[in-house]
Amino acid sequence: MKILFVMFSLILSLQSMAQSNADMSTIGSIGAISKKDIQGMLDQMVKNGRITKAQAAKAKEKLGSMDEKEVKGISDEAMKRIQSGNIPK
Repeated sequence: MKILFVMFSLILSLQSMAQSNADMSTIGSIGAISKKDIQGMLDQMVKNGRITKAQAAKAKEKLGSMDEKEVKGISDEAMKRIQSGNIPK
């Protein structure tokens, strides 16, 4: 469960960073987030001290076992939360 929280946080962070200079009404126009995007964001989160290397490794392991449908489901849920303002801090 913890790993899914890390993945969910990652997607929210990615979406927030991508939209930092955009109007909130445009959220959802980014498109699909790939596994490669998520892996890069995990590396950035480690670099910024938001998660540990061990947490990133577990998240990458979990990500590797997920199919594109599962990744899309997490991304879609993150978008719903961003649009509703229900973003964990």
